[in-house]
Amino acid sequence: MTINLTHFTFSLGSTRFLKVARTTHSDGTEVVVKVFAKHDPQLQLDTYKNTLMEHHQKLYTTANVLPFQHFWVSVVEWSLLACFS
Repeated sequence: MTINLTHFTFSLGSTRFLKVARTTHSDGTEVVVKVFAKHDPQLQLDTYKNTLMEHHQKLYTTANVLPFQHFWVSVVEWSLLACFS
């Protein structure tokens, strides 16, 4: 699943750091996308990426927990993707 194949449905709100939107994937699945906008291109997010990967690995097999399924880091933004059903 890639973020390029999602279509914006509506905003679920925004906070100081994250923007949250409900989108529809090209296969019809409803998806929640959380975007962290990098205002400083020099900001390094590797530490946070590693921490998120550790959380994902620990929580992957836990029942009723879905913090996120995928995430991408780009020059402009950082996206967390979680299924919404």
